[in-house]
Amino acid sequence: GTCMDVRGLSEAELLEGAARSTMDELTALTIDADKVLVF
Repeated sequence: GTCMDVRGLSEAELLEGAARSTMDELTALTIDADKVLVF
């Protein structure tokens, strides 16, 4: 959500199947993942 807000993006501009999220949710998903790609 924060990155979308800074860039002026709305939920209507997201690809089908994508959803607005938070850094807390990203953190939880990253911790639960077996592997994470960072680039």
